[in-house]
Amino acid sequence: MLVGMLKLWASGKKLTAEELRKRRRALGRLQVCSEPDWRLAKRGDRAALLMPLDGSLVALDELHAIRIHSIDARGMVLVGTEITFRRKAREEHRQAWWCWPVKATPLVVPEPPEKYGVERPLDEIDLEEEREQIAGNQAG
Repeated sequence: MLVGMLKLWASGKKLTAEELRKRRRALGRLQVCSEPDWRLAKRGDRAALLMPLDGSLVALDELHAIRIHSIDARGMVLVGTEITFRRKAREEHRQAWWCWPVKATPLVVPEPPEKYGVERPLDEIDLEEEREQIAGNQAG
């Protein structure tokens, strides 16, 4: 599911409305799966992974031991534990994500480079067209 995501906590402390307005939002695919780290897993634990749009398998963000706090037409709030590592020390903090659905927009095709006077390298299709034109000129 394509979503926008905003973290509602920082270092285990709830952010104010003013701080939330300044926070960076993330865009990605939300995946909910069983806990990927077997050391953290308890029976039935789930994790939320925010995956990048480029198809990479490395998650942008992870939320462990999640549960749905609230859900409505604007989106949903997932709560759980965020794990960070600082100089070999593992820190766990409470975290909440607000996720809202984002509509996928079609990619915009850029203008051809020839429009700006840039020559592009010939590919096999262009070479085939040239061969047909040369053959047509020699026949005519």
